[in-house]
Amino acid sequence: MVYGKFKIDKGDMEGAKMVITKDSNPYKNKTADNSKFEFELEYEHEYLFTFSKKGYITKKILFDTKVPPARKSEVFEPFPFDVTLFKQYDGVNIIVFNQPVGKIAFNLEKDDFDYDMDYTKSIQAALKAAETQIEEKRKAEEITENE
Repeated sequence: MVYGKFKIDKGDMEGAKMVITKDSNPYKNKTADNSKFEFELEYEHEYLFTFSKKGYITKKILFDTKVPPARKSEVFEPFPFDVTLFKQYDGVNIIVFNQPVGKIAFNLEKDDFDYDMDYTKSIQAALKAAETQIEEKRKAEEITENE
């Protein structure tokens, strides 16, 4: 099971969507009428969670539920994750957001589900650069609004 919160930075949930594919096939598609979500996931599948809202940067999280055969009969602790969408600004390179911003899979060392740290490290610099640009644009927008 996964659960978490879906938030819109400096905005509301109106028009926000969460789409989940299971092994690249449509699985669930829901309007995010509130910020909390919870889903049961079956073992041996890849689930791609896509969070979106018009005017905001879409984010994706990949959850791989493959586990060692001996563990399939066990129940794991629910895995929490939160997603916040930021306003999309002109001139900000958001190409990094075309791929998942996080991957979660079974970690043999931890004997549980966890973030794929190698993947996270591989895209962290690009994510940080985009987030810095977004923050600069947001501050400039706030200054303009307050004048």
